[in-house]
This record gives sequence, C-alpha cells and structure tokens, in this order.
Amino acid sequence: MKMQQVGWVLAIVLAFSAGLSEAAKKSNRNFQSMAEKKAAADAAEQKAAKEREAAAVARQRAEAQERAKQKALTVVEFTGPSTGWGFVQTETPFYSPTGKNQGKIAAGASFSYNGVKKSQRNSMLVVTFTEAPESAADKGPYLIDCTKAAVYGGKFSEMDPEQVGRLRNYFTLKGELDARKAQLEEAEQKKNPYYGAFLERKTAYLESCRLASEMEAKMNALQGAPREKMHDKLRALKYQQTGLMQNYQKAQQAYQGWKAQHTASASLISGDAKAQELSARLKEAKSGIENLIPAESAK
Repeated sequence: MKMQQVGWVLAIVLAFSAGLSEAAKKSNRNFQSMAEKKAAADAAEQKAAKEREAAAVARQRAEAQERAKQKALTVVEFTGPSTGWGFVQTETPFYSPTGKNQGKIAAGASFSYNGVKKSQRNSMLVVTFTEAPESAADKGPYLIDCTKAAVYGGKFSEMDPEQVGRLRNYFTLKGELDARKAQLEEAEQKKNPYYGAFLERKTAYLESCRLASEMEAKMNALQGAPREKMHDKLRALKYQQTGLMQNYQKAQQAYQGWKAQHTASASLISGDAKAQELSARLKEAKSGIENLIPAESAK
C-alpha cells in the first residue's frame, strides 16, 4: 500500500509539472505574439510619422516655390514721379487707405495722386478721382494698382483740357477693347476640358490658405490650452493642404498643357465685329496724341 501511495503521489507530481511546463510554453508563445504585434505597430507608426514629415517638407517647399514664382511674376515697384495725375487703363479694383476693397473703377477714369504705397504685390498709387466712383461716396483718397494706370507728371488742373479729353477717350476705348478681348479669350478657354477641375481645385487650395492664415492670426492671440488646441487644428489643416495643393498643381498642369496647345488665335479677335469696331475707333482716337501715350499702353 505504501508503495502504491508513493507511486500515485509521484504520478500526480509529474502530471502537475507537465501541466506547468505546457502552461509556461503557452504563456511564452502569447508573450512573443504580443511583442511581435507591438513591434509591428511601432514600425507602422514610425513609417506613418516619416511619411507625414516628408509630406510636410514637400508642402513647405512647394509653397515657398509658389510664393517665389508669384512674386517674380506679379510684383512691380512703381518708379514714376511721386506725385502727378493719370488715367485708369483697364477696369480694376480700388481700395480704401486701409486696404478694403471698394469695388471696381472703369477704364478712362482720371485721377490725381500724391503718394505711393508698397504692398505684398504691386505698388499702389494713393489717388483722388476727379469724379466719385459709382460704388463710393466720395472721390478719395483711394488706392489703385500702379500697373493698371497711365501716369503723368505735373498737375491735372494745369493740363490742356482738349488733350485731357482726347486721352480720356483713348483710355476709355482701350479699356472697352481689353474687356472684349478678355471675354472672347475666356469663352475660348472654357472649351478647355480641364478648366472646371482647375478652377475648382484652385479655389479649394486658395481657400485653405486663407483659412490657415486666419487661424494662425487667431492662434498668435491666444495662450495656454486654447493656443495648443488652435495649433492642433492649424496643423491638421496644413496637413490637408498638402493634398489640396497637389491636386491643384496636377489640375493646373493639365489645364496649362491643353491651353499651350490651343492658344486663342488672332482670328478670334479679327473675326469679332465688336472687337474690330473698337480697334478702329481706338486707332482713330490715338491719332495726334501718340507722344502722350505710354509705350506699355500702346501695345
């Protein structure tokens, strides 16, 4: 009996030990599985972080290139006399001294100017119109883009009224012809199959830029937790901008590629009766005042 009892006890101990060993093996396998999962998750997060960082760098580089491109293409510094008078050459927006858009002023509008202000783009003339614009309560002062004006030195009140009248007629007609050409060219470009997508994606990207600028200004006025919260929102928006910018650039390339191969021909203008009538009237209006018309206005 004693020997049998010893055997049973030994069997129980061996079985228990085997069970512990098997449990240890299972536990070890589970531990390794969890470790592998964690390692895979960590690797995926590192990869995603690198992709986000690369996307942010690409976006910043592209934005810097776009800003440089826009500056090179559009920024014009006014080098004419600091005071004088002139005419609006083509319909253009005009602004309050603080930069608020007041509407548009028609070609042929005359003005005196007594200063020049720098802006993010072209220099702005500080003008007083000889007649108040339809969308404004008074004659000014207002700001207009220097590239939209033909300017002269001296005082407007001292000029020969007949010459002033002939110049006004010339610039009014020139503005009308430019507007007609723009209408014809726009109608032609709308035939571009990429026009709609380009316009839509350009608008979306520029709107995101506006929102980002607005959010950044708000963030800079905050402190503590509200600032951090706004910063997170701004970062998320800028992350989205990467995709918006890439979509815009692709659409722009497609649009401009088609446009380069389908330029508006001279016959588009020559075949339009209204454009031809305005051209004939402009040529007649120019006679006798050629020396008073700036070279860029005579093109």
